[in-house]
Amino acid sequence: MHYKSSITKLLTVALLTINPATILFACAPAPRNGQFVNINEEAAVIVWDAKTKTEHFIRMASFSGAEDFGFLVPTPTKPELAEAQYAMDTVSELIRPKYVHTPHFDGFDFTPLLLMPFLGMNEERAISTAIPPSAVRVLDEQQVGGYDAVVLEADNATSLNEWLGKHGYESRPALIEWLKPYVKAHWKITAFKLSANGSRFATKPVRMSFTTERPFFPYREPADLRGEKASPTMPRSLKVFFLSEARMQGSLGEQQWPGEVVWANPVDTLFHEQIARDCGLRPTQLPANLWLTAFTDKASPRPGTDDVFFATASTQNITAPPPIVVEDDWQFPLPLDLLLLVGGTLGFILFRRKRQAKHGATIS
Repeated sequence: MHYKSSITKLLTVALLTINPATILFACAPAPRNGQFVNINEEAAVIVWDAKTKTEHFIRMASFSGAEDFGFLVPTPTKPELAEAQYAMDTVSELIRPKYVHTPHFDGFDFTPLLLMPFLGMNEERAISTAIPPSAVRVLDEQQVGGYDAVVLEADNATSLNEWLGKHGYESRPALIEWLKPYVKAHWKITAFKLSANGSRFATKPVRMSFTTERPFFPYREPADLRGEKASPTMPRSLKVFFLSEARMQGSLGEQQWPGEVVWANPVDTLFHEQIARDCGLRPTQLPANLWLTAFTDKASPRPGTDDVFFATASTQNITAPPPIVVEDDWQFPLPLDLLLLVGGTLGFILFRRKRQAKHGATIS
């Protein structure tokens, strides 16, 4: 597999081409006053180590409606931040359908031999041409992947909302309501925004690693960005690639999540080192018996009233799409110029023989 080829970057290209504002993470977009943010398409890689209860979370998302805004990510504990540039390419390559090639006779090819070199050149060209210190505490600050990131801890959602407003993020009532359950549970909030000297086109995926009792995807959204208040004309798509020691299932809090399993299969050990490297991890941070469970959520509008929590699936069966059968047309080569040459030669031989036979009969 050539993970970093232009073909294997299909998912990344698809996300980045939905302009105008493509950035990483947006569990709670915090647009400036008067701006509206629509989350168009998202993809995430989650690596879960059940023994150490450590989750490694990598996410990409594309947005429209605002040119400059912040975004917030909740985690149960203080996260470690690092780049993970190729993680999405690697896992999306793993679930690509297999191709089965079968021969299909498609007649005869009468292309002259003299023209074949020129046809080959043309084909090659076609191929070569995608707030107060007591209420809000800053646990960490760093630049990563082209972003300024700050990890926050707060005792009060209103105070945290005010802190965000004073530091370049829009504060609004809906954001306070979104923050309340996380602040009550003593979760940490990581705030991202583009670096002062950065560009959203030069940003890279960021890995967030943290400990948690249950692996999760931060699915819950502020009330003013979900349901009927979301853009009804802009469909949404979410892909979650979950790497763990078993097949997984997800639930929206205690309710059913609309995410469907499209792939569940053990990962060949030959790819473990590649996956770890592209996720910015060490091979020992991956489970020895690694499964990849891929979910697709096409709900629009999205029921973002809670986060999605994952657990080991009750059945450990394999789910994979059937292979794509490709009929390889082939033609028996009968070059026209060669046929003419052979035909002419045979005709000339027959003509000579008849002439010789006639001449011999005349002499006798």
